[in-house]
Amino acid sequence: YGEASYVHGKDDETFDRVVLGQISPNTSVKAFLENVVNPEKARIYRADGTIVYDCGTVAEAFEAMFDNGNALPVGTGWYVAYGVKLEYADVVYLSVLGDVDGDGVVSASDASAVNSVIIGGLKLDALEFRLAAMLSNSGRITAADTAAINAVIIGVAEISDYFTFVPKQTPEQPVEPEVSEETGKPEETPDQTVSGEEGKNE
Repeated sequence: YGEASYVHGKDDETFDRVVLGQISPNTSVKAFLENVVNPEKARIYRADGTIVYDCGTVAEAFEAMFDNGNALPVGTGWYVAYGVKLEYADVVYLSVLGDVDGDGVVSASDASAVNSVIIGGLKLDALEFRLAAMLSNSGRITAADTAAINAVIIGVAEISDYFTFVPKQTPEQPVEPEVSEETGKPEETPDQTVSGEEGKNE
């Protein structure tokens, strides 16, 4: 909504499944919530339906791990119910890039899962898991995704190398022209346009 300047209640659309992607592995619940506007309206659930965070309160079982992305990382398949009243909440599923098995980290088991998908031994039904497996962003799961996961595991690549979101560029601020001390008028800048033969590529 924010990126498109949409307004709730005015620009609402119906989707079969909404997925928030490009979450880094080993992201703690606290770090995730730091990117949520009004986290007191959010409920975070693990894939099995266990509630981890409830509108400002961390579930007792997870209090000690709330800020530890190694002990309790947000995983693919987790979901967020966002809204004051649960019955009207928007549900968003989470997809951690490279985390195909849903444990919140990138490991050999993720590479193995991708290989199983390629040879047909494993089917990823949920969109968030398919997106987590597609590091190469080809639109399908291929050996390139296995290679990318392995590159991250051995440390020759960062997971952020495979992020495809490009932040909006901040519009350049207009530059005030320099004022001539002699005339008090703005100085003219020479035309930088290249024309004629000089402007052609060799």
